[in-house]
Amino acid sequence: MADIADHYNIYYNVFLYNPSATDSIPVNYDVSFAFPLLQKSSDFKISIVKAKFDLTASTPFPAGNPLDKLLINSNSIGVIGALYEGGGQLLTNNTILDIDYDQTNAGNIVYFVPYIPQQMTLNSDMPLQRLSIQVQFQLEDGSQYPLLLGPKKSFSCRLLFSRTF
Repeated sequence: MADIADHYNIYYNVFLYNPSATDSIPVNYDVSFAFPLLQKSSDFKISIVKAKFDLTASTPFPAGNPLDKLLINSNSIGVIGALYEGGGQLLTNNTILDIDYDQTNAGNIVYFVPYIPQQMTLNSDMPLQRLSIQVQFQLEDGSQYPLLLGPKKSFSCRLLFSRTF
């Protein structure tokens, strides 16, 4: 019997809500699946087709060192070619997406909907049984901090696992 993932794209919605009325929490989404989401990860590419970030509760940005990027990372999904520029140097890690922050349209809510999603090839032949997503922001000097969800705030993104043939 063929797995449904052998033929179709898989969309996965990530939603994290902070129910606290007073405390902020880092954006850290972690879920394990009873059955693998993907049987052979390297047969798929991952992209983020939309995301919403709320910067209201994040660490205040120091004067003269404004926000540069928003980074979506995963320590459960290895990707090939995950490069981003950090502090003037190219770094390799499990960054699924880095979004340049436009200071001219600065605001507390950032919506990301790309015209053409950036696709990263997954680099494991193992089944994908765990999904872990962390969000950080990077300042212009290259320093990184976890993105915090303020009280009663949420983070969401939609992942697309597209089959490679």
